[in-house]
Amino acid sequence: MPTKKLIIEGPYKYSRNPMWLGFGLGLIGLGILFNSISFLLIDLAIFVVGYLYLKLIEEKELTLRFGKEYTKYMKSVPFILPKLK
Repeated sequence: MPTKKLIIEGPYKYSRNPMWLGFGLGLIGLGILFNSISFLLIDLAIFVVGYLYLKLIEEKELTLRFGKEYTKYMKSVPFILPKLK
């Protein structure tokens, strides 16, 4: 069931997709651990497909569901990588 409340606290204060950031970093870590270029390339492909899904489909759905609240959130919080101070 889709959430009815926009969560903008905790890790979502720094990244709109913190789970995807963690997943991507985990895949990179596994590629390094296994010392495998092919694993890293497969990880990159998975990450790009997921990125496109989030950007092209999920963000539009969230904008429709939460309207101006989500649009404001999009403008103030980075998509995946948090801003470094």
